[in-house]
Amino acid sequence: EAEIPRRRWLLGTHLARGFVSATISPGGIGKSTLVLSDHVALATGETLLHDTPHESAVRSWAINLEDPIDELHRRLFATCKHFCADYDTVRELVAVNSGRDQRVIIADKDAAGNIVATPDVEALIAEIERHDISHLSIDPFVRSHWADENSNKEIDAVLAVYADIAASCNISIDLVHHTRKSP
Repeated sequence: EAEIPRRRWLLGTHLARGFVSATISPGGIGKSTLVLSDHVALATGETLLHDTPHESAVRSWAINLEDPIDELHRRLFATCKHFCADYDTVRELVAVNSGRDQRVIIADKDAAGNIVATPDVEALIAEIERHDISHLSIDPFVRSHWADENSNKEIDAVLAVYADIAASCNISIDLVHHTRKSP
């Protein structure tokens, strides 16, 4: 047992280096706010909600594929203000990008209908390595691929791409996903 390496948790037991996690709930519940709070917690090393960071001054990257960049900056500033975190310090460690400015599609179907990694994967890995990123969030997961969400096989292939990124870069990845909306 002593020879088995321990997991390298970044935040609570939700985010671990080399692994993909998910934040899932119905729309409008606050997933995006929770995820930004996690980024601020990792930057400050402070327990802000319920999970304790295991490292501090962690560089992270929040990619929101729905909202405009000014809204993301508003939310990040509001999160810092709420938790009395220094915004300038957090902005040095938390990168925020909007999918409205640059789409990120990490998986698509090839001519045979198989799910394959796109060139965005190599670009994502290059940026993660260039900026020494330890945590990445993708919000929402559904906008990051062209797979059929109703196909377990296709979604499994997309998740395998994310798992490869997490393992090869030794980062944690949090995928934000909506549950099915009730009628």
